[in-house]
Amino acid sequence: MIDLPEGLYEVDQAYLVDASRNRLSLRDVTFEIWLDKKGRKQLRGRGLINNFNFSKMLEDSEDVDLVLRFFDDYFLWLKEPVIQAGKVFEPTTESSCIFTVGKSISPVSEDRFMELTGLGTKV
Repeated sequence: MIDLPEGLYEVDQAYLVDASRNRLSLRDVTFEIWLDKKGRKQLRGRGLINNFNFSKMLEDSEDVDLVLRFFDDYFLWLKEPVIQAGKVFEPTTESSCIFTVGKSISPVSEDRFMELTGLGTKV
């Protein structure tokens, strides 16, 4: 369930994480909340990703989650989001990716965010 009002949101931190807590950061991430034709809230976002590193991550685990931090103290966990990424596989090149809700979305605490990302200290 998405409990945010409609609008465009800038993300402070975004990480793709796998079950082993390997993480890959995304840059310049934004997402939008809007109402679909049935009046249900939907989310779609975009950011920059290193496709080479993303491909390497997917070699080890097909299922990745996306965790977002914004408003300094608001955290979302997208479990197995749908991700569309470019086809650039140069090791240093980033390209745009688009993501939408996959299996589920839920707000989480800062402690849970830290656990999911494997980050050692609070931000």
